[in-house]
Amino acid sequence: MTKAMLFTRSTTGDHERQRDAIISKFGETHEIVAEYRDDGTKASVSKLLEESGAEVLLCTDVDRLPRQNALAILAALKASGVKIVTVSNGEIGVGDLIAQMMKCHTSKTESQQRGQRIKRGVQAARQRRKTTGG
Repeated sequence: MTKAMLFTRSTTGDHERQRDAIISKFGETHEIVAEYRDDGTKASVSKLLEESGAEVLLCTDVDRLPRQNALAILAALKASGVKIVTVSNGEIGVGDLIAQMMKCHTSKTESQQRGQRIKRGVQAARQRRKTTGG
């Protein structure tokens, strides 16, 4: 059996759903030697990877990996030879992971910019109403 670290990330508490999906898909072929539940804290995935001796990191989808310290995780995975395997897409290569990280960053930036434009539009509309007496 392949030694694996099970990884879940959630700010809404659906760790168990993610865990169940991973176990359902990989429970017969992988031995879970460590579990990491990212709930927004700054615990070290890199350190856990080193200590666990895992050969693969299992998660539901690559977008579940942390965005804030993604480069550190990527470096740790590469240095240790640990592969990423997801329920949705199977094994993910480093290039695919980098592309996904860039996509997530771009989406987040676009969302923030859209929010700022909407806020400015609402403020401008309020200002127009004040000056026209509406």
